[in-house]
Amino acid sequence: MSVKRERRRDIRVPGPISGRIESKQAQIDLRDLSEGGCFINWKGDALKPGEQLELTLEPEGETSIIVSAETVYVHRGEGFGVLFTPLSEDTYVKLERLLAKLRRQTRSSAKT
Repeated sequence: MSVKRERRRDIRVPGPISGRIESKQAQIDLRDLSEGGCFINWKGDALKPGEQLELTLEPEGETSIIVSAETVYVHRGEGFGVLFTPLSEDTYVKLERLLAKLRRQTRSSAKT
């Protein structure tokens, strides 16, 4: 029996969270968002691991956050996972605040 090791270090927020891929001028849904990256639902042009992207996270009722990211894996027809490339301190703080709020909302809705 093989044991699958979890490589993720950060607690993820399931989503979906709206956003855009700037170079593709495409609206996207982000899932499994954390401080380190996310999964993007995507049925558009095939992307390759290692591709650099600029993403705009557009959470409902919140200020947009622009991040640079690199594709780390692709599931054709479903989407791809990205790792955020080094974030400025300001961007990291904004992302942390957003994630804290979304985690609280997720815990609240799980209790009801």
